[in-house]
Amino acid sequence: MQGFFRVGPDLRIQVIEADGAIDELEIEINLEAIRYITLRAPLASDLRLFMIGRKESHDLERVGDEASGIAKRVIRISRVEPLQIEMEVPQMLELALKMFGDAINVFLEGDIKIAGQIVKRDRILDEFHNSAFEAHTNHIMAHSSDAVACLECLFSSNHLKG
Repeated sequence: MQGFFRVGPDLRIQVIEADGAIDELEIEINLEAIRYITLRAPLASDLRLFMIGRKESHDLERVGDEASGIAKRVIRISRVEPLQIEMEVPQMLELALKMFGDAINVFLEGDIKIAGQIVKRDRILDEFHNSAFEAHTNHIMAHSSDAVACLECLFSSNHLKG
């Protein structure tokens, strides 16, 4: 768990600041899609692709929001005494990043088999989060003074779960 929070403060701030740039890109993509649809009157198949692209740009913007949320929570957690709770953050992070990369490939290549694998891995990610929830809840019951740090960790886990 501690390795998750050892990221330098500069990187944390960069992640938070990058969220605004990602928000602006989403707006730009949406405006460009609307402009293209208005000027070109695309066929139905092109229109479906545009609608999916707009949805995906929103999903990518959400990833930026989640990353920013994690960075803010890590900043708050870094101000308190480290918790002695095992949490599978590296495994959660690795799984979430793999799912993210695969989701982009599904969009670009249309591979339905990969889409099914993503759904299965999402269930595993949920299990990691549920395990973290149980561990932190038990820790709070035994050590109420750690409640704030435990909650921040759980919210970070929830951001990874997305």
